[in-house]
Amino acid sequence: MDEDTLAISLIEFAYKLPSYSSVRSDVEEAKVNLEKALSEKKQAEKYDVVFAILKQDILNLDQAQSRLNQVKAELSKITVQDEVFIKASSMCAHRILNYLVDVFNEKQEEVMSRTKDFSGLHAIMKQVESIISQLKQFNVDRETKERLQDNHHTIKSEISDLEAAFVQQKNQPSQSSKQSSSSSGGVPGILWVGAIGLCFAVLPLGILALIVLAIIQANVKND
Repeated sequence: MDEDTLAISLIEFAYKLPSYSSVRSDVEEAKVNLEKALSEKKQAEKYDVVFAILKQDILNLDQAQSRLNQVKAELSKITVQDEVFIKASSMCAHRILNYLVDVFNEKQEEVMSRTKDFSGLHAIMKQVESIISQLKQFNVDRETKERLQDNHHTIKSEISDLEAAFVQQKNQPSQSSKQSSSSSGGVPGILWVGAIGLCFAVLPLGILALIVLAIIQANVKND
C-alpha cells in the first residue's frame, strides 16, 4: 500500500469513529482536502505522460502521426477539460504542427534546389494535410485553432492548385505552346496558374508560385 492510499484509509477510518461534532468536522474537511489533492496528483501524472511523449524527437511524418495518436489517447483519459487541459492540448497541437511546417519547408527546398521531385512533394503535402486535419479535432485555444485553420486552408488550396498544374502540364502538347501563349494574352497556361498563385498565396505555407515556376523552368530545360 503506497503512502497516498494509506493516508486516505486512515482518514476514512478516523471518519467512522465516534467523535464530537467539531472533531468530526475537522476529519471530514481533511478527507475532502486529501481526496482533492490525490485527484489533482492523478491528473498531473496523466499530463506528465503527455509531456513525456512531446519531448520525444519526431524524425518523420509517420512518427508525427504516431505522436498525435499517442497524445490523443492520453488526453482522452483526462475527463476534466479545464483551462489546464486546453493549454496542454494546444501545446500538443503546436508541437506537431511545428514539425509539419519544418519538414514541409525542408522538402520544398530540396525539390526546388535539387530533385524537382514534385510528385514526392505532393505526397508529403497530402500527408501533412491529413495530420493537420486531425489536429483540428483537438480542444485547443483560439490562437492555436486559428493557426491550424489557416495552415489547413493553405495546404488544401495548394494541393488542389498543384494537382491542377500537373493536369495542365500533362494535357498541354509541346507543339501547341504558341497557341497556348496567345490564348492567355502571351502568358503560357501554366505560367498563368503560377501568377494567380503568386497573388493569393499569402498564408504561412504559401509555396504554390515557386512550385509552378519550377515546373516551368523544368519544362524550358527539357525543350
